[in-house]
Amino acid sequence: MRVEVYECLPVKGSVPDVVGKRKQTSDIDRGGNIDLKCTMKGQAGIIINWYRNNDLIEESKSVKLKSKDVTNNRVQSTLSLYNVTINENGAKYECRGRYPGVSLLQYASFPVLLRVGVDQPPLQLPTITEDSVDINVPYRLANITVKYDFEYRAVNASKWEKKTRAPNPSHIYRIQELEPWTEYELKVTPIHRHDTGRTSRIIRFTTLQGVPDPPANVRTGHVNADNATIEWDKPSKYQVRGVIKRYIIKGIDDDNGDEIANEVVVHVDATSYPIKHLLPNRNYTVRVAIENGRKQSSFSSVSFTTRPEIPEPPTTSQPENQINLEKLNQMEIDDDNVVSVAIDVKNLTSKPKQLNPRNVSTTAEILKKIVNTNTKNSKVGDNILGTISNMLDIEDDVLEKSNSTSKFIKILEDFVKKGGTFSKNTRNIKIKILTKLDTRSGVLQQTFNNDSTILIPKEVLDKAKNKTMYFIYYKNGKLFKRKRLIKQICTDDGFTENVYEESTAVMSSGIPGQSVRNLSEKVIIKFHVADSKAVKASSSCVYWDFDAAGGAGDWSNKGCTRQRMYNNTIECACDHMTNFAALIVSTQFLNVKLSSKISSQCLFSEKALQDVY
Repeated sequence: MRVEVYECLPVKGSVPDVVGKRKQTSDIDRGGNIDLKCTMKGQAGIIINWYRNNDLIEESKSVKLKSKDVTNNRVQSTLSLYNVTINENGAKYECRGRYPGVSLLQYASFPVLLRVGVDQPPLQLPTITEDSVDINVPYRLANITVKYDFEYRAVNASKWEKKTRAPNPSHIYRIQELEPWTEYELKVTPIHRHDTGRTSRIIRFTTLQGVPDPPANVRTGHVNADNATIEWDKPSKYQVRGVIKRYIIKGIDDDNGDEIANEVVVHVDATSYPIKHLLPNRNYTVRVAIENGRKQSSFSSVSFTTRPEIPEPPTTSQPENQINLEKLNQMEIDDDNVVSVAIDVKNLTSKPKQLNPRNVSTTAEILKKIVNTNTKNSKVGDNILGTISNMLDIEDDVLEKSNSTSKFIKILEDFVKKGGTFSKNTRNIKIKILTKLDTRSGVLQQTFNNDSTILIPKEVLDKAKNKTMYFIYYKNGKLFKRKRLIKQICTDDGFTENVYEESTAVMSSGIPGQSVRNLSEKVIIKFHVADSKAVKASSSCVYWDFDAAGGAGDWSNKGCTRQRMYNNTIECACDHMTNFAALIVSTQFLNVKLSSKISSQCLFSEKALQDVY
């Protein structure tokens, strides 16, 4: 005999209808209370029972049942659960409604899936730095959790460190005082009111690279007359606090302030570096820093003096530097030797007080030949700049007698205009070359170290799109024109004061290959003058006209006006871009008592100068 059993679905009207959702998911924290409700409608006398995982639920201390008629033929039933445990997580509760006298298999169903807070806290690490980590604990049992125990240790360490934190609304907790570039293990245990939760899974993370220690034991290896080797100890991984990316080497000539090195050493195992092209018997300081993949250390430094050089007896009565400059000038300078020639001419002019007018004019000729080569790299540019900077330290009379001063200005500008580059400035001349101009602000400001400033208007910036703009700052105007004696004043007590007209520092700007003139929006130049007494009504705004004075060059005020004077500042506006300055009046007091005869001559001289000027 064969028996077949079929489950038949209830026909419409044989069971009540569920009101609202057909199923539901309810969340509850561990230890919390929750009411599960269902409503059914249909014929009179609806019977509702609750089941848990298909087992009929009966009332107990932690379970209460309640039903009520909401309206005609509509019944609502509530299942109240108290002090819910983690065991209820994932339990399927079901509200079943049927009519009296109908089979227990004929019912309407409203299932509810109960989710209780997870037993093991998940962890997220939103922020990791070189010495801290932020831990996000999105844990649903926060209402009964009184604290968290965070345990961490460096990988391969045996001992766990523990930090305890109270719950906070953001669920973010920070562990600090970690070591940079170190892999850690982390776990969290929630402590509840009545028990201890399960510890999270262990997760690993690595802190970021930190600030390296400066190189240790920076010292000199060998020191010769024209070169030296700088050495340092190989740093450990704990000193690097990351992975070495490179070393930064900077050097300065302590006697004149010029940079002698600004190099990057990418050989990560390096423990020494040669410094070349030094001068004999000079004082130098070299600094070394470590850079890892993220940060740079501070510098460690060493100072030293190069050995004196024993010169060969000169073959003529001429000064040695003049002999060598003449030899350089007689050479054919090309792309192969231009770097060494540029270095030599800078070194030969490094003692400006020993130079004569012939040395100055010869130097200008050599630099012009250097610029006429095809070489544009920063090694050549730095030495051209250093040589011209040396010229600014020469006595005024020597410069004037050389008849070469304005040649140096042209030489420097010609090198910039052909695309020459620089890696460092000098104490007398600063250069800034901009290749990516931001025109969004409508104005470009360049400020130099004495607070003197050039403001470039939008009209110029529009012309300079996708082009290069350069700025040059000269500490004084000696390469342009020496200060001019205006008059002598004899004081009542027989002393003399000389009154001069001289220029401020000179600032230059331009766009290579493009003449910028007749601007409707003016270039604004602000000259900061150290001596407030020099800022007078007679001060004027000028630019250097290379064609004036029969090609010798002179100051001109064409296209430039003085806007205002304030706080030791002279503000000018010019309708073009070139070399700008302000002419001011300075006084030099001669601390020499004059005889009555000389005093009368001084009075005559004062009147004569006034008649001339």
